[in-house]
Amino acid sequence: MKLRPKLLILAAAAMACATQAASAAFTYTNGDLILGFQATAGTGSTENVFFNLGSATPYRDGSNPGGVIGNINTTLSAVYGGGWYDRTDLYFGVIGNLSAKPNSGIGSAGAVSGDPSRTFYLSRAADTAGSASLIGAGTYASATLGTAGTTLGGMETMLPTLNTESDNAAILTQATQPTEWANGWTVRNPTSGAAFGVFTGGIQQNFGKAGSSTFVDLQRVLSTNTGASPTGTVGGGTYETTFAIGSNGSISAIPEPSTTLLGALGVLALFRRRRA
Repeated sequence: MKLRPKLLILAAAAMACATQAASAAFTYTNGDLILGFQATAGTGSTENVFFNLGSATPYRDGSNPGGVIGNINTTLSAVYGGGWYDRTDLYFGVIGNLSAKPNSGIGSAGAVSGDPSRTFYLSRAADTAGSASLIGAGTYASATLGTAGTTLGGMETMLPTLNTESDNAAILTQATQPTEWANGWTVRNPTSGAAFGVFTGGIQQNFGKAGSSTFVDLQRVLSTNTGASPTGTVGGGTYETTFAIGSNGSISAIPEPSTTLLGALGVLALFRRRRA
């Protein structure tokens, strides 16, 4: 009987630790790629879901092997309903930036991991992996990218205030987090306006399409070639990788899909010739 108070204390401590583990802060590091979701109507329209895809640099350098990054079906189902993959009013996209500072003059910033200040990573809707049109050269000036970087900075500051779910996603709710919502995905990515106040045509893709995966292509937009490694098209997009969301909630990266596909077809053709 004397052990019961101790057992109760231990149980309470265990529950406290479990609660702390379940409510760990959402992690974000400068230069990470953020995957965001929003519903424009119905269930979940006042909630955003976020997932950290990690640093943009490996995708730029081709050193990321691709494959499954995570699975957030649990969170997507809880927020947007079990039929989330079939909803045409549910959107997602990817965004990332290192700095909004100018590349020269007062307050300037040097290159980070080979990317000069104001280098942006953003997604474009794709029917299949690698099929999105590239952003044209000179579409976005350095000052314009700086404006977008400042706006994105508000969201980046907000993200660590969120708590992670069991599948490493984070949920932002308008009713209980109105201040944070002002820097959330829905506010910064209007489906009928310019993403982050700058990127026309938006950066998102919607679900409700045929097939078991829905795609966005990731593009890198440089404000200048100065200090860039590798170099790129100033003000325009360079294809880096494709992200796919599966109907089962999986998140996958597909590096150089055209090359991978051609290689697979070549091996298959050789196998067929040998069998013949």
